[in-house]
Amino acid sequence: MQWIFMLVGLVLGALVAESLTGALLGALVGLGIAQTLRLRGLEAQNAELAR
Repeated sequence: MQWIFMLVGLVLGALVAESLTGALLGALVGLGIAQTLRLRGLEAQNAELAR
């Protein structure tokens, strides 16, 4: 799922900024969002396992 966010960020960054730099920044933002969502899921799973 992380690659989907990165790909969507890449496309949106390319469309908005119309440059390679914008596309790369969009991909990094998308990857950061995906990593955040995954980390929250792991934290919830860890809390459940601790109970």
